[in-house]
Amino acid sequence: MTEGKTSHTIPSGSAIWKQIAQEINLCALPGVVNSLSPAEVIPDGSGGLLASWTFGLLTGSQETRITRWSPSGATEYTLPLNGWANPAESLVLGENGTAFATDQSQVLSFDLATGAVRWSWQPAQGPVEMIMATAGNGLVAKNRDETTGLETAVRLDSFGVPTYESWSNPAVQHAVGDLWLGQGSLVGISASEVAWPDSIWPEPDNDGIRGAEPDGIRGAEPKVKLNVFKVAEAGLTDPVITTRVNLGRDFWRKKAGILLDWNGAIAVEPACPSERPQCSVDDDDNILKVSNPAALQEVRRRFSIRQGSYLIFTQSTGSGASGVTLFDSIGPYPQPLRFYNVSVIDSQNLDVVVPHEIGHQFQLQHGPPQPALNLMCGPSGAWGEYLLICTPSADKKLTPDQIQDAKASARAWQ
Repeated sequence: MTEGKTSHTIPSGSAIWKQIAQEINLCALPGVVNSLSPAEVIPDGSGGLLASWTFGLLTGSQETRITRWSPSGATEYTLPLNGWANPAESLVLGENGTAFATDQSQVLSFDLATGAVRWSWQPAQGPVEMIMATAGNGLVAKNRDETTGLETAVRLDSFGVPTYESWSNPAVQHAVGDLWLGQGSLVGISASEVAWPDSIWPEPDNDGIRGAEPDGIRGAEPKVKLNVFKVAEAGLTDPVITTRVNLGRDFWRKKAGILLDWNGAIAVEPACPSERPQCSVDDDDNILKVSNPAALQEVRRRFSIRQGSYLIFTQSTGSGASGVTLFDSIGPYPQPLRFYNVSVIDSQNLDVVVPHEIGHQFQLQHGPPQPALNLMCGPSGAWGEYLLICTPSADKKLTPDQIQDAKASARAWQ
């Protein structure tokens, strides 16, 4: 009799042991038995686990298997791979019930529920390794030329159609945003950015050395609870607010891998405070028009000193601005501002505003290089000196340093 087991550590620090399989050989010759070899275990994104393993047959061949444990039970299936070449880097999780696997000669996309292969791809020559899953159920991998040792990144779309990058380097890695690394992190390469997927395990060895880095660039990403409010008297509809909020969530997930966890609820906040329900629209404690320091102070009184991220949609945030994030001045310009996790968004339906103000919550300042193309385009000096060349589109860029700083700051609001 042979059996294989795997373990999974739960938040309390203890382990749950699960039996992968058990094989009883009643007629096997002495010393000739089937073999079970556990490999990698990753979360399935739905509260369960994916366990990879191989089943060695009496004939000498082997089957590459997956067992999925979910709240509804266990499912087992076989994938058309030649074993697990690197058991610690063989599986990544995509979106909407999709995962990816490799034996380093090919990669494939498969359905988590059934094991059905959606597509497979094998390069013309050389081994292939997965780099990360991407938004829309794509995959970025790398293919090594065994003659030169150079690796080339290749992007596979949701149908498995490959597109090779135009550059190559030894030991290619994706760092963050449009920054890639080569030659064991000694060479920085600026190339096309990677859109992070809505996945808790988008990279191989997600809890390994890179995932443990304190700067939070790789591995498990920050997950910040998002709270959304609308001022009752502003006349804003839930569908419009939902669209704008999701633009911000999608931006930060795809560009930086920061997950803004929102349950879709939009709470209603009266313009007047509860202790003065009949206040005038021009009173300082009325937040229908947040256009002066006193109104900002009222927003702070109601919403600050909480965990998570807060967006308050209202009628107006004053002349020349479509949103404002609560802040303190650390010192005179050019000292940076210290932002809080509360932003007020006005009724103008500009795509860039919500992503921009969330950037402030992550402590990003105005005025980086190429400001017109950057998400944080804004005042270049003292307040009121606005850069009029800022473009309103939400298709903005972030520098690698901005992504690193945002991820580090996002963890403070978790």
